[in-house]
Amino acid sequence: MNIEPLVGESGVELTDPIRKARFVLRTPAPVSPTLVDTEALDFPVETAVEMQTSAINSPRRRGIFIRDTDGSLRFESAGDDDTARLPDDEYIVEFGNAPMKVYFSVSSSIRFQRTDSGSTLSFDGSSRVILGIRSTTRKPAGTITVTNDPDDIMRALSLLGSLLKTTSPERSYPSRRGHPPLIERGEQFHVSSAIEPGESETTLVLPPELEYLYPATPLAYYLNSSVVSGTQPRLIAGDFEYELDGKDGYERTVEHVLQKVFFLECLTRIDGFYPITLHERELVEPRVSLDFDSLFDAPLEARLPAYLDVPFAALEHAISPWHQVIDMVPTTENVQILPFVADKLAFVRMAQTPNGGKPKAQRPETLQDFLRESTPQMDVGTKTPPNIFEMDGEPDALQHAWVGPGYPYQRSKLTYESLYASAMNKQGDNRAATATISVTIVCNDPSMQSESHVARYYNLRDLPRFDVSIYHQITKEKLRDHLTTQTDFFHYIGHISDDGIKCEDGYLDARTISNIDATTFLLNACSSYVQGRTLVERGAVAGAVTLSKIGNTTATKVGQSFVRMLSTGFSVQTALSLIHRYFLTGYNYTAIGDGDATLCQSESGVVHRLVIESADSGCFNIRIDTFVNNYFQQGSFVELSAEKEARYHLPGGETTTVELSPTELNDFFSKKPMPVEIDGDLYWSDEISADDVAEVL
Repeated sequence: MNIEPLVGESGVELTDPIRKARFVLRTPAPVSPTLVDTEALDFPVETAVEMQTSAINSPRRRGIFIRDTDGSLRFESAGDDDTARLPDDEYIVEFGNAPMKVYFSVSSSIRFQRTDSGSTLSFDGSSRVILGIRSTTRKPAGTITVTNDPDDIMRALSLLGSLLKTTSPERSYPSRRGHPPLIERGEQFHVSSAIEPGESETTLVLPPELEYLYPATPLAYYLNSSVVSGTQPRLIAGDFEYELDGKDGYERTVEHVLQKVFFLECLTRIDGFYPITLHERELVEPRVSLDFDSLFDAPLEARLPAYLDVPFAALEHAISPWHQVIDMVPTTENVQILPFVADKLAFVRMAQTPNGGKPKAQRPETLQDFLRESTPQMDVGTKTPPNIFEMDGEPDALQHAWVGPGYPYQRSKLTYESLYASAMNKQGDNRAATATISVTIVCNDPSMQSESHVARYYNLRDLPRFDVSIYHQITKEKLRDHLTTQTDFFHYIGHISDDGIKCEDGYLDARTISNIDATTFLLNACSSYVQGRTLVERGAVAGAVTLSKIGNTTATKVGQSFVRMLSTGFSVQTALSLIHRYFLTGYNYTAIGDGDATLCQSESGVVHRLVIESADSGCFNIRIDTFVNNYFQQGSFVELSAEKEARYHLPGGETTTVELSPTELNDFFSKKPMPVEIDGDLYWSDEISADDVAEVL
């Protein structure tokens, strides 16, 4: 974690080299930050500096919280006024929606002023400011070793909540949920010394079968439950018992319990450290008979009966779709994935091992378009069984993932290796100590060079800093070098066959490389799933691959859109989901690895997609959809600058709808590049205007 003066501007640059995150605070005059002891701030930070300044400006609209030194909140920026003044005192200021935790202390009066471009905090002349930052990275601490005995797995699940940092409703904040310990398989049960079991708050009674244990994993983690054997699945908290084998079946009942409890905890927690105006609480509070004030201080055994007594129908108008559903084959090998799905609070559903299936019909390519497969001279045929199948049912969550053999349509493929690399920041040891994001583009077919022009889509924003390298017609040796040299994003454009990735002098099979140092990737070639699976097995965190032959025109459009979305902060899986919505009638592309992985942060903390639905009386109705990812996880909150009301939202799916005049819409477009849907087609906010929107509608 680094804090350094801005080059060529007045202010400081805050960076997290491991997460490639960058945050800028500007000052009226140049400053000279000096390292000080982190104990100088009352909040936990990893790096702290001292500097002199008369004001600090935060670009973009971010939550700002000003507290007394005892932690009492004196001011938060989502109030009704654009200006405010606090008397001379000692204060601690926190910036919300940043890619890291950012605090500063100052002894002065403070004048707050908010504009469309950001917020400024002014002091009484030049004042001493202690500025500190902390990474939001959450690593697992310790390992639990289990055998194949279900009793061992239940003992392991009972320890997943041992790293929760609070038992209050504030556990719904991502920063208050420590990552569960790792689980590995071995000859005997063992718990490493880094894990300190606490007292469980609840008990989950479950049949000792994987089909019951795996779906309950996120619930056991969040509720800090002990998991014990029994014939009738139920949740126990003190004298309260709740049957888990409800009318919708066991899995759906467990999901509804987690979703309802988590959502209501998010509403209850605003009576704690962040007493904000939360839109979802305003929607729900008149419809339920919950005493949120009392619930905040109540133990979980008192909160649970109150939460679970609320009919789901009373929440449906306010609750967002769940972030992720994971379909998992219930094998003992998959036990090691459980800590990661618990950390994501993903729904876990049991699935059968696929026996193969009929591929979904793909969009026919035009006769003039050519496919990104081997040329006739180099074609080696298809020797690898595709093992691609289609699952029943429509997705009922924002993202769907698969854990098991094969490659399903409409699901990303999660692997233990990629989840481990993501959680442990495995790539971090090889990264340079800078927040610059490295991008390697390799185009090995001269006829596809138009796709390599995606380089222009980087460096369109203020905060992320990119270093883009482009290579054409390279050899196997050079490609091997690129894959084994650290890069944050590897983008291959060309041909792939069963023999590997095509180069100028033949094919390089990724299976001949022992260690991959590309963090994320796009293999934009026909049937690239085997090579992509190898990349995540050997060190990559996530990437996009193809499940079939693809035409060059389609591939170029997909490649450019994928890069645009990654460079604005979308996760790999969300980017692909949106691309399928707009460009593909089949399911040619899929995410492999940790689909929540991102290339960089969003400037506003959360990523947006605008849906412009209609134009009435000269104004536009704008729906704002938000998406969570590894930077901005489930349980965060966001303030939306397009809203005229000062309030916060829980992100995920359709967040809010606003009415904007043409001038206001152009203003919003100018804030940052973001995808815009108009009449079912995709546009980008930095390439259109309100006049263009009116013409389309």
